Amino acid sequence: MGGWNPGLQSPPMSQKHVGKLRTERSCLQQERMYELHRGHESMHVEMILVFLCALVIAQVVLVRWRQRHGRSYNVTCPREPPTSASVLAWACGNQRGTR
Repeated sequence: MGGWNPGLQSPPMSQKHVGKLRTERSCLQQERMYELHRGHESMHVEMILVFLCALVIAQVVLVRWRQRHGRSYNVTCPREPPTSASVLAWACGNQRGTR
């Protein structure tokens, strides 16, 4: 009764064997992950290209707008960054005074 019975339970596994199974399982999981994400890098390149094209097109549109409709461009867009910074500083200063 003290011996191993193949019909009731599996033989005890050594630590070396368990470690080998874990590495095989992790390798299989890694391969599955690579298979699922194949082409993902090319998607990143496409997104970067779309972003750069959008930046170029927006810049061209802004320059054309400024050339053709200068008055509406000047009303809509801030002329100088310090102007918007001074407005922001004024708004922050007003918040401090109300406390």
